Amino acid sequence: MPMPEGTYLAVNGASFALDEFPNTGLIGVKFQVVMAGDAATNSDYNWSVDQAWLTVDEDGNITITGEPDELTRSVEVTAASIADGKAYVWRFTLSHWFATLGEKTMNAPNAVKYAADNGWVLPGIPDVVVMVNGEAQRVAGPHLWSEWGDLSVYPATGVLVGAGRYYWLQETVEVSLEQMHLTTTLTTIDNSFGYTGNAVRQWVLLMKTF
Repeated sequence: MPMPEGTYLAVNGASFALDEFPNTGLIGVKFQVVMAGDAATNSDYNWSVDQAWLTVDEDGNITITGEPDELTRSVEVTAASIADGKAYVWRFTLSHWFATLGEKTMNAPNAVKYAADNGWVLPGIPDVVVMVNGEAQRVAGPHLWSEWGDLSVYPATGVLVGAGRYYWLQETVEVSLEQMHLTTTLTTIDNSFGYTGNAVRQWVLLMKTF
């Protein structure tokens, strides 16, 4: 049967409805199913998932620990009542998958080539964040940061933080005959966009769609 009325998803300071999240994924991110609007009742259920690339604990916290493929990107989450055995089910399907190369840096042309050679692309701004009047928005949809928020709170993602930790994006511009790519951090993202010369070595964020 469907999840109880009032159930929602708690994601790094934001709340989303069951029918809108998640669309994006990255190894290491996590969120919580809040049963009937009260996380204190989550321990009244036995939790399970039907795919091996994510886990769920006794409090309904779901963590992505591996990479899905076209056949496994749809997930069924079950919360079975300990009291009466009733099973509540929620399903979701990812559309966008992201990865980083950890500490490895590349110049822009090499990052683009690496992505293409391995079945990825560099994401563009809309793939990462929804911006309104210069402010990053927490909204559900195919936008990595907008769904998951500041990625520095998820150490297992491998997203790097600190001064100068910028990731290549696909947008380009030519300045004084020099090609430049847009870059951004993946932490507090509001004012982090800037164009960087293609020869500079920066960090790499990769994306694929299913």
